[in-house]
Amino acid sequence: MDCRRLVVESDNADALKAISRGLCNNGHIALLRYIIGLCNQDWNVSFAQVMHGNNRVADCLSKMALEGDFRAKRFDDPPLEVLPMLSIDVSG
Repeated sequence: MDCRRLVVESDNADALKAISRGLCNNGHIALLRYIIGLCNQDWNVSFAQVMHGNNRVADCLSKMALEGDFRAKRFDDPPLEVLPMLSIDVSG
């Protein structure tokens, strides 16, 4: 399956602004520069801010990324680690 549309959600408004405006020229922000590079691929990327308490799944996924590498990953089904939080996030 080919993915061409990506929605990035975060509870960090400053990070979203930096990424969407491409404001990561400083070498200390390597991860943000990597994300901007991903955004420049052949796909449509949009950004949305979410409330901190409503993003348990995103928090879990980000912790999973810290354990491995930062390459983009696509899941056809939610990882087992996020299933308990998925129903909490959906219920709001």
